Amino acid sequence: MDLGTGAVMTAARHLIVCALLLGLFASPARAERLKINYVFLPERPLVAAKMHPSAKGALIGGAIGAGFWGGVGIWYCTIGPNEAGECRNSGQWARGMLLWGAVGAGVGAVIGALR
Repeated sequence: MDLGTGAVMTAARHLIVCALLLGLFASPARAERLKINYVFLPERPLVAAKMHPSAKGALIGGAIGAGFWGGVGIWYCTIGPNEAGECRNSGQWARGMLLWGAVGAGVGAVIGALR
């Protein structure tokens, strides 16, 4: 199945003619102006305004509790009275952050429910 030089030249001519015909008779796409809608949506109230007070208290208390323990950990492991190798176990600090975050969330939820 050897393609001769004549077959290759014929195929090349057909491709060139097709490309020229396509370039001459293909209509270009119509240029349209962009229509931009400048109407803005009405402002929606913040999510925190819709939350129950005890849920807000739990979020705030959890963040404060976990942040407190993280701050204690940073202080203890940098300038605090730590011993060699004591701060290598990051799992104990993560468990502490979860514990103090849960305690803070519980206290915050109770305070939010009482208000």
